[in-house]
Amino acid sequence: MPELLEQALERLKDLTGLGRELKVVWRLGRSKLAGEVVGNTIHIYVEDPNEALNTLAHEFTEYITSRPQNRSYAS
Repeated sequence: MPELLEQALERLKDLTGLGRELKVVWRLGRSKLAGEVVGNTIHIYVEDPNEALNTLAHEFTEYITSRPQNRSYAS
């Protein structure tokens, strides 16, 4: 499963050209969350492979859209 998540993350990076600094780790059941980003690491906590891939995509998108350079500037 970790290899599948790493491959999926690389595809997301290639498709967007963003998030090159990110890595992913699979941490089964270590949180009540499905996943989260801590620093430059996406932590996936769910066991189901499809749910894990969906969580990875969600966390990647959230990371990319919440980066300071992607926020609009207030003038």
